[in-house]
Amino acid sequence: PLALEYLNASRTSENDKGKLEPFTKEAIQEALLLSGRVPGIFLTILSNTIEMAIQKELSSIESKNVREVASSQAPVEPKESDTINSLSSPKVNLTD
Repeated sequence: PLALEYLNASRTSENDKGKLEPFTKEAIQEALLLSGRVPGIFLTILSNTIEMAIQKELSSIESKNVREVASSQAPVEPKESDTINSLSSPKVNLTD
């Protein structure tokens, strides 16, 4: 259901809603396995795989395509920073 919701949100044709295409069922299962069933990582793998499929002009996405993307790049959620900022000093003295 999560993959379908993700795909349906991007569909331009009502006729295509409810379909897993361009993914095969095996490709979706592979993405679930590789993501450890973590929703954010799962959707990121799907997104990255779609981007790769567009670049390679693939009409269908198979499990081997998902594995290729997952092994070539770590799934990083878009527009998130990997930088950890330290906390600012407290405005009150906490040791008194």
